[in-house]
Amino acid sequence: MGRTVTPYSIRISMMKVEHEDFRRGLPKPKKEFFDEIFRMAKRNLASGVMASDANSMHCIFLSALVEILSENKSMKSDIEKLRSEIDALKNGNV
Repeated sequence: MGRTVTPYSIRISMMKVEHEDFRRGLPKPKKEFFDEIFRMAKRNLASGVMASDANSMHCIFLSALVEILSENKSMKSDIEKLRSEIDALKNGNV
């Protein structure tokens, strides 16, 4: 008889509850960052399910890291566009 595997979405919630003492010790502004890590994991649910890692925290952290790097790349691109626009304005090439 096969055994039941806890769904990854439930494991994410379980990990958040398991680390609630850590969250409670964070300053209020940083609690939002903690919560965002778990929201990121839920947004990348499919990749976590595919990994089926026994340690859910690995997948949660990897999901957060992928989202942060993606956002970072987008912001760098936006900054470069703004720099180009500023240079064009400085040089009167509008």
